[in-house]
Amino acid sequence: MRSDWDMEIDPEESDSRVAQKRMLEQIVAIPATLYFPTSIVAELNEICKSLRYTPEQLIIEALKGQIDYWNEFYEHVMTLPVKPEDFVWPKDPVFCLTCVATVHIIDSFSRCSHDPVAFAQLKKHAPTEWSFCSLEEGEEIDDAGWWKTPS
Repeated sequence: MRSDWDMEIDPEESDSRVAQKRMLEQIVAIPATLYFPTSIVAELNEICKSLRYTPEQLIIEALKGQIDYWNEFYEHVMTLPVKPEDFVWPKDPVFCLTCVATVHIIDSFSRCSHDPVAFAQLKKHAPTEWSFCSLEEGEEIDDAGWWKTPS
């Protein structure tokens, strides 16, 4: 029987994980504009105002709130409805924020983790700070495509 102490770690795999962790840390640090229906943007802005938080601080606190439930939360975020028209925005605006921020981070990581050009473009086109935005009047947000946050 082998114990974990006897197992050898593949140096390439270890280096790859370290590189991925560094990339993820850098991506999380890059501000973005997160898009929501207008009513959710209004609620998020009101929450920021009442708590005297910046959008970044609210995002951090929202994400921290899911740490103890990460596996269930991740499954919820990554499980899409079979029919796009079955998607319904959660009632809790902070939970909506957590979902959209998580999907933005995962999507950015997926696009940039092995593509230095995509990463450079993400940094170059990033806003100076995190913010919430609704689509322009006349545009409709595709409830089924909420995870495809423009970045």
